[in-house]
Formats: sequence, C-alpha cells, structure tokens
Amino acid sequence: MFDAEKVGETLMDITPGLPGTVNFQHWPPWRQLVVETARRVLDYAGGTLVMPMTVLVEQYWREISTGLARHAIPVRHFVLHADRETLRGRIEGHSS
Repeated sequence: MFDAEKVGETLMDITPGLPGTVNFQHWPPWRQLVVETARRVLDYAGGTLVMPMTVLVEQYWREISTGLARHAIPVRHFVLHADRETLRGRIEGHSS
C-alpha cells in the first residue's frame, strides 16, 4: 500500500516552502515523485503496489499514468461509487 498523499505532506514540509496552493497535487513535483516513488518501491520490493488516490484533474492523472506506463508499471484503475452527497463533499474538499 502506497499513500501518495504522504508525498504531498513531505512537499508541504519543505521550508521556506513551495509556491502557495490549496492542493499539493497542483505541484508538478508531487506528480513526478508519485511515479518515481512507485517505480523505486516496485524495483526494490516487487509485487503489487496499491495506491488509493483521488485525482480530479484529468491532466494530472494523465501525467501519473503516462509516467507509470513509461516504466512498464501496469495500472488497474478502479472507481468507487458513492452517492451524490458524498461525492460532492469529496470533490469540494479536494478542489482548487
């Protein structure tokens, strides 16, 4: 299990700090480091890596999935369905 949000938390701890944002997914290094971390972990440990994440910006998902494909890391994309209220709350909590 690899929680890609931990990469974002690490970037948020950098001082004096990266450019201000309400969502670390907007930082290009986050997307690049998610791919690189997944690659390094799989190279080291092998097996299957599960990365639960919500990526609401299509371009960001393309960057991550293309990066994984470049390293021949297979992706199986699953969508969890939720009722409208839950989904709207998730999106509003992660947007901008």
